[in-house]
Amino acid sequence: MYYGQVVIGPAGSGKSSYCHLIQGMAKTLKRNILVVNLDPAAEQFKYECILDVRDLISVDDVMELTKLGPNGGLVYAMEYLIENPEWLLEEIGNLGEDDYVLFDCPGQLELYTHMDLMRRVIDSLKRVGFNLCSVAMVDSTFLSDEPKFFSGILMALSIMMNLELPHVTVLSKCDLVEDKQNLSKYLNADYKQKKVDFYDLSHIEQLKKEEEEAPAAKSKFELKFHNLSQKIKQIVNLQT
Repeated sequence: MYYGQVVIGPAGSGKSSYCHLIQGMAKTLKRNILVVNLDPAAEQFKYECILDVRDLISVDDVMELTKLGPNGGLVYAMEYLIENPEWLLEEIGNLGEDDYVLFDCPGQLELYTHMDLMRRVIDSLKRVGFNLCSVAMVDSTFLSDEPKFFSGILMALSIMMNLELPHVTVLSKCDLVEDKQNLSKYLNADYKQKKVDFYDLSHIEQLKKEEEEAPAAKSKFELKFHNLSQKIKQIVNLQT
């Protein structure tokens, strides 16, 4: 039985930096954490990579040979990896019992949310004895913007449902958050007492009242999707 993490998230969310930091921490603790790059479009990373999918196929090569764009090239490359599972499985088949593996995955969310490509890669790893969990990276700067925050959380929930793995959502790039007090609300929330209320949407009720008096004065989008926003808020608070 092998253990590892599938590190996922949008492009630029900090996946490679996370793998680099975890690998560095493991060295300090005298632990053996290995990193596998599963992103055919990766340009550079700081971690020590034991296996790089670009040795099998890269997006640049696909684009040159097939004339596909970057997104189509990435999908083609992942399909090629799935069609040649023996390459991946043979390369990681000699792991020791104490080895722990981080799989640094592509940043194209379609691979996780409504396509089965990453699910098939994960199934291949499970068949050779991997016990995996998914780690979804969400940019901490999203916390200061309600629409971005909701989209990030719903992205993580969608990935969790699609991959069917034990799941952890990690807030990345915390050093870029200007309002540290706002960040503290999330990190120190009392989840057991269910006192978490990430966003107060009660202002929409006031908008509704004002809309009756001046119909064109307020955002019709907010008014139209008020009930949907409340339901999403309930899901977010329940899942956390």
